[in-house]
Amino acid sequence: MPGREEHKVAGGLAGGSTALAFAIEQPPLLTVVEVLGGVCGGAYAAGWPDILEPALSSHHRDSAHALGPVLLAGKVAFEQASSLQHSLRTQAAVCFQKAEGCSNGLEQLINLALGLVLHFAAGAVPGIPAGYLSHVALDAGTARGVPILTRGL
Repeated sequence: MPGREEHKVAGGLAGGSTALAFAIEQPPLLTVVEVLGGVCGGAYAAGWPDILEPALSSHHRDSAHALGPVLLAGKVAFEQASSLQHSLRTQAAVCFQKAEGCSNGLEQLINLALGLVLHFAAGAVPGIPAGYLSHVALDAGTARGVPILTRGL
């Protein structure tokens, strides 16, 4: 059975690669920031199934590990990701424009940092569901597997 660290690494890889696919048209620096957001979001979310259903035994897998609900939620999350990323990137562009027009160094730094944080969040948006899905995929590959809908089904 995969452990917490294995799930975290797989979630980070899944989240980072997914964020990279979603950031393909961004400038290189912003792509790197978004991939970092995807790695962090994916690694973090990869632990959620076991938070919802603690891994006290190999029989702990129920609806939070079930293939049907997880795939459906993932589909919805990925469909909404582009819209949410567009909003975050638009707000980041506003911050970068404000930074360019500032003469105050501190205000300029704050706007630049906020723009980067918004791009980091834009990378986490697709990274989070990818990390969660990676957990279920790893668990599906074990002898115990994962249920289709709920425990016993």
